Amino acid sequence: MILAAITTCKRKPEMLERALKSVVNQTYKDWNLLVVDDSPADYEFREDVRKMVEGYSENDKRIRYYPHDKNYGAQRARNNALKIAEKEGFEFIAYLDDDDEWLPEKLEKQLSKFNECNKNTALVYCGQYFVILDSTGKISLQISKVKEGHVHSDLLIGNFIGSCSIPMVRTKVLQEVGGFDENFEARQDLETWLRVTEQYDVACINEPLIRYHKYHGDHIGSSLSRDIRSLKRLMLKHEASFKNEKNKYALWRRLLLLSKKLIQNREYKDAFKTWIQAVSLYPLRIISNLTTVLYAFLPFGFAARCKYGFRTRFPSLYKILKLIKEKLSGRM
Repeated sequence: MILAAITTCKRKPEMLERALKSVVNQTYKDWNLLVVDDSPADYEFREDVRKMVEGYSENDKRIRYYPHDKNYGAQRARNNALKIAEKEGFEFIAYLDDDDEWLPEKLEKQLSKFNECNKNTALVYCGQYFVILDSTGKISLQISKVKEGHVHSDLLIGNFIGSCSIPMVRTKVLQEVGGFDENFEARQDLETWLRVTEQYDVACINEPLIRYHKYHGDHIGSSLSRDIRSLKRLMLKHEASFKNEKNKYALWRRLLLLSKKLIQNREYKDAFKTWIQAVSLYPLRIISNLTTVLYAFLPFGFAARCKYGFRTRFPSLYKILKLIKEKLSGRM
């Protein structure tokens, strides 16, 4: 059986209900749903959320409402769901953030994939529809990268598995590695997947099975300091992996990313030191080393928006240039 766990904090009932319905509408039916309410006791919609969830649970005993007495954070909410999954004997656990939604065949296809894989496979992820809501309306983009087997080194470079709403994980493995680190303010999903993949394999379903919702203005400005702290914590916690010679490229990429964020946060002294560390690893990659700095001085998100616009307007040319870049960097 699968425990589906929706973690919610300060979302309006109608948004949470969208996520809840996406679980109810799964083609695979042998699930239990735990809605972990981590909102503060004085949250204006807390009572509305409770009534909405309990209204569903009256008609479907697989659905349970689990309120916290105060706001502990998403990691505590996920860990509490994990404890319940282990205690009640659920073999798999799948998380869903309250602003995301699963497509109907997600659980069925992920479980089927597990049945095809060896017992050392601890996690199955999938593609996603990346939904952006901004002044131009709704834009959907399918994102999927297929990396399977022992992927720990690849994950050090970047989180291709994605957010907590995407994978299905073996409960005993997630419990074995310690669940989610509650000291992380951001990048907690990547940090958890890194611990899972140190010893276990992953598999992928190369099709979108969730809709990941991102709202214009998310993760900008006020969260930059939090992201910097989390990135530093991640690199320190996994220092042994980053210092392994085979992961030199991953360390370079992470140092460049950190230097860019430090510049954006106007921490110029630390940014320069970090950038020098990165350059010392690959001094001949002049263009990448310099463009990282230049991008950092552009308006927040400007470079990403330009890249997205080029990719959507000229997809074939974008793919060709990407292949050339990968060949030159020796990452194929």
